[in-house]
Parts: sequence; C-alpha cells; structure tokens
Amino acid sequence: MNLQDWILQGKIESKIQITMNLIERYKHSDDPHASLMVIAYEHGLQDLMEIYEAIQRKEVIPF
Repeated sequence: MNLQDWILQGKIESKIQITMNLIERYKHSDDPHASLMVIAYEHGLQDLMEIYEAIQRKEVIPF
C-alpha cells in the first residue's frame, strides 16, 4: 500500500465513523425528519463501505 492509498483509507475510515455517529444521533433524535436523515446517512454509509472494501481488495491482489 502506498502513501496515497494509506491516506485515502484513513479518510474513508474517518468518514465511516462520522456517518455511523450521525446515524446513532438521529436514531435517538426527536426531530420529525430524523428517520429520513437515518435513511440518507445509511445509504451514504453503504456507499462508503463499498469503496472501503474495494480498496481492501486492491491490497490483496498480488500482481
């Protein structure tokens, strides 16, 4: 893994953690639109996880 990949991985991990925290925050919120925010953030989290997994697979490829 080169430095650029390592930095990208760190950024994605940070964004995943932030998004997970936001999901938990809105799950416990009294905001009338909280359920919509949870759905939106969960969708974004799914995209981030797919990108993160793609980066992980890239590391495993020996060629």
